[in-house]
Amino acid sequence: MRPIVRCLLLVTLIVVGGPLVACGGVGDSSADAGSPGEASSGEASSSAGSPEGGRAVDLPDGTRLTLDAVPQRIVAGNNSALDLLMALVATERIVGIPADASLFASGGVSAAGTFTHYRGEDLLALEPDLVVAHSWQDLNTTSVLRQSGIPVLALPALRSFDDLETIINLLARAVDAEPAAAALWADLSRRRNALVADGSRASIGVLSYTNFGSGGWTAGADTSLHVVMQLAGLRNLAAEAGRVGNDRIDIEELLLMDPDVILVDGTAEEPGTSARYLSDEPSLRHLTALKTGRVVFLPPHLQSTVSHHLLDAAEELAARIDALPE
Repeated sequence: MRPIVRCLLLVTLIVVGGPLVACGGVGDSSADAGSPGEASSGEASSSAGSPEGGRAVDLPDGTRLTLDAVPQRIVAGNNSALDLLMALVATERIVGIPADASLFASGGVSAAGTFTHYRGEDLLALEPDLVVAHSWQDLNTTSVLRQSGIPVLALPALRSFDDLETIINLLARAVDAEPAAAALWADLSRRRNALVADGSRASIGVLSYTNFGSGGWTAGADTSLHVVMQLAGLRNLAAEAGRVGNDRIDIEELLLMDPDVILVDGTAEEPGTSARYLSDEPSLRHLTALKTGRVVFLPPHLQSTVSHHLLDAAEELAARIDALPE
């Protein structure tokens, strides 16, 4: 067993790792403001250059992540981190993935270990030499990992398409995959330009809606779904109404916005609680989108992604909008 695992009991007496903080939208940035500087062994480095045979990554907050060697045992702290890693590195370098990767990531790594929660003891047991997470994930867990000598790359929140380039480049620098990142970004830019060139959806007002029984939510500005709608050439009515992040929306507000299209997760065959609520709630029967049958489904992994699969989500959304009845 490696030393990092043996030190776990001591570390967990100091800092108790908590459960994964849900990232319902990229606008949830409360963890960003208090996030400690990213660095190997939990400390920021101000020295210039990279260690011999290693990597040095300058981060947006002004700190530096220093790696003693190119990582070969990488743990993906969430499904979007896994998606990005799979686009940049060989799968044998990925030794840990979320247990629900088959549902919320584009694919899994069959030989990798799994974990249910972003928790120090679970990730340390995988003996990583790098953990790739996001800044909105549990800070106690990130602290436990760093105090145990494990470098953690906490990727920044994604609030625009341009942020995606920054995120890809940061990760590529850390894992020694700059050529793969350049090719990936070239493909994403080409696909984005194709979507932008099609202005046929510019007048369509869309509202995302989620309701699991405790009230409705919608995605405003500074969320991944807002980026998806922008890429698809659509109007996000929540953002136009001044909503930022994932925000509550009641029946009266939903009726007032009266979207042309309502975006929900799931499928037409398995619509989920949000779509069922919309169809079963009598007070919503006069909504334009419901009267005209213009409810669009996106699979959960596309609804929640903050990786390069935003382009997949935008292309899928555009295609489904184009297929709707007039």
